[in-house]
Amino acid sequence: MATAPQAPTLADVARRAGVSRQTVSNAVNNPSLLREDTLSRVQAAIDELGYVPNRAARNLRTGTTRLVGLRYTATPEGTANTAMDRFVRALVAAARDAGYHLMLVADGDDGSATPDPIKGYDDLLRSTAVDAFVVTETFLDRPQTAWLTQRRAPFVAFGRPWGSPRPGTPGSTSTARPGCERPPST
Repeated sequence: MATAPQAPTLADVARRAGVSRQTVSNAVNNPSLLREDTLSRVQAAIDELGYVPNRAARNLRTGTTRLVGLRYTATPEGTANTAMDRFVRALVAAARDAGYHLMLVADGDDGSATPDPIKGYDDLLRSTAVDAFVVTETFLDRPQTAWLTQRRAPFVAFGRPWGSPRPGTPGSTSTARPGCERPPST
């Protein structure tokens, strides 16, 4: 059985370019630190070898994953949700442009009529699998935004993040912060 060829390493690029591994790291992460001729030589070696930085190593070094979590609820059979489809496609493109990837998490097909709205977030947050969340299904009385806010988890909401139609009314669980207030009703 043939083994797959090893992916080129940072050390391979350094040998090819005749520089140190730190110089290759700087070329990838902080190119402004290098002289133009050195940067060109390293970039040529990267291109020749097809080098791609090791994401796992970078994650260990930075303590980040460059992943954004999105808990995705299945659309009922025989229906279509084109708005969500467009949103997810745009989100994937925007994440890619910012150097992130999107991690979709199904809401746990446990057969219950009402899946636990927190489960997917809790699993990802406790495992530090993602850096932030995009929260959907923020209609009234859904607990996700309050739960994430209490845990100081970074997130943005697609939809309305308030627990009541009017923050401050009885039963409101508004988590809006300055700059996140909803516009006045008309």
